[in-house]
Amino acid sequence: MRNIKKIFVTINEIGQCIHDAKLIGVPFTGLRYTWHNGQQGDGIILRKLDWVFASLSWFLDPPSTVSEFRPRDVSDHSSIVILFGPRRGKVPSPFKFLNFWADHANFRDIVQAVWDEPIVGNPMFRLTQKLGLVKRKLKALHIRVSSHISNRVRNCIHDLIDGNGTHISDSQGLGRLAVGFFQDLLTTPSQPQITEASRYFSSHIYPDMICPLTAPITDDEIRIALFSIPDDKAPGPDGFTSLFFKRAWDIIGTDFRDAVRHFFATNEMLRCVNATRIALVPKVESTSSMKKFRPISCCNVLYKCISKVIVNRFKVVLPDIIGVSQSAFVKGQRISDNILQTQELMKNYHLGDASSVSLIKSVLDYFAKVSGLVTNAEKSQLFLSGVTDEEQIRPLLERILSQIRLLTSASLTYAGRLQLIKSVLFSIQVYWSSMFLLPVATIRRIESILASFLWKGTSLSPSGAKVAWSSVCYPLTEGGLGIQRIQDWNRAAILKHVWRLLTDRSSTWSSWARLVLLHGRSFWHIRVTSGASWAWRKILLSRVWCRGLIVTCIGDGRDTMLWRDHWFPHGPLCDLLPFRTLTSTGLPWDARVSDIIQDGLWDFPSGSADLQHIWDSITVQPSASHPDHLVWKGHPSRRFFIDSA
Repeated sequence: MRNIKKIFVTINEIGQCIHDAKLIGVPFTGLRYTWHNGQQGDGIILRKLDWVFASLSWFLDPPSTVSEFRPRDVSDHSSIVILFGPRRGKVPSPFKFLNFWADHANFRDIVQAVWDEPIVGNPMFRLTQKLGLVKRKLKALHIRVSSHISNRVRNCIHDLIDGNGTHISDSQGLGRLAVGFFQDLLTTPSQPQITEASRYFSSHIYPDMICPLTAPITDDEIRIALFSIPDDKAPGPDGFTSLFFKRAWDIIGTDFRDAVRHFFATNEMLRCVNATRIALVPKVESTSSMKKFRPISCCNVLYKCISKVIVNRFKVVLPDIIGVSQSAFVKGQRISDNILQTQELMKNYHLGDASSVSLIKSVLDYFAKVSGLVTNAEKSQLFLSGVTDEEQIRPLLERILSQIRLLTSASLTYAGRLQLIKSVLFSIQVYWSSMFLLPVATIRRIESILASFLWKGTSLSPSGAKVAWSSVCYPLTEGGLGIQRIQDWNRAAILKHVWRLLTDRSSTWSSWARLVLLHGRSFWHIRVTSGASWAWRKILLSRVWCRGLIVTCIGDGRDTMLWRDHWFPHGPLCDLLPFRTLTSTGLPWDARVSDIIQDGLWDFPSGSADLQHIWDSITVQPSASHPDHLVWKGHPSRRFFIDSA
């Protein structure tokens, strides 16, 4: 134990030394794990133990530097080769509008002076030319007032491996590889069969819908579209953020509106406006393939504004033409509906043979043929029966650990790591938590990783926590750091499905579950059967967390079960009185509350003294003109949302 403690102390001291010296990891290629224990099979252990660091000043004026970890030979550690490329000349930095320039005393004078200059051409040409002149003036302002903060470390792709396994390191070769990759990626392998696809779409845009879509663009539409773009969104190739246009709107607004209208009048857009800057964000550390980068498109503000005007127009008619089965990327609908329903439809396929898999494959192929959307095999996985909860959740743990490895924690304070936990690492599990009830062991493992990152950075040392994780997760008002407990968030997200099942009539999954799974029975008393799908079983097990918190307010009583549902203040009547007492009324076990309402008033059946006591305690009156509705007692708004659970 003493030796183990010494090892942890040494690791912590190294991490603190790296932090104090402000060292940054040198990009690397080759092997990801640099140490091997020399064994094979189940006994194999691989670790990333070797790194190369450099100071900040090295990256500000470098020859291009990359470390290569080569295959192990005589040692159990990989050999390291430091590769120095040719010292690059001074490359002009692309223009980027810094938002604090808008607060400078000369900002508006600079814009006004440029806008007063006459420029001949169509409205879009005039706008882009004036923006170019403003750019020159702002560069001069930058040299005078803010050039001292412009030095920054710029990430660089040093080399990649093409489809033939060839290493490419020269800039022109990397450019050709990137262009070719995205051309192949974004080119449809086969044209969709429109005639075949039309069989599945019954909705159309009718003539009365066209008039609002083709009406002249108004000033308000353009302004609303522009001002809805966040101030700090990454700029496009022209370098201007939306804040520039907002702060100078009274000066440039007329020209901006004319440029937008010019596009809609002529269907023409200048190439400089239509240009897009693509930023490549690595999905994992030490990326060697274009497939491991996530492309982020950075468009010019004028282009974004035109797109938003079009989108806002289509929002009016989209609800009438999009089918209810399209649950993703539609306001008010959720992709979880399709996932939950797919689990129900596929729950017994593991009992079949190879023909079951063949049938699924044929359906996906037919979908690709009709839509032109081909299944990405590299992003798809096949899960067979017998997979444990730990194996199913393993990709989640790997994503969290991979994201931590991408972070340069050497230059992060506690506050910086705390913010990353709240905004980045916690959000990774949100999708999983909103769909599945995570195993307790998985939740503990995730929280252990987050705690280690908070206190020790990417070393993830299990020792040295200053405060217990349960205390860290207290709200800020109670002395904690405001990190949400994953188990609490997970349970609240599962309860969201319960709330939608009971209240949302427009949801395809909710409608299907009420028809097929509940089949007229009470959600609160239906049994968990062995044939239930994994998701449905977890939803039913979550009833214990919200029993008594979701209650029915009686309207006409038609949607509420008399004996089994939560409409009586003290709980379901079947939990308060014996079965014999309830059936003595002559009402069936599946009776509705509407069965004891006559002409909008209560018409209680006679029965035992205990039952009569319950009838006498009911003070609210039914409302025959309104349907029953559910309320959430956990919040004053009486509506459920995750933060209220």
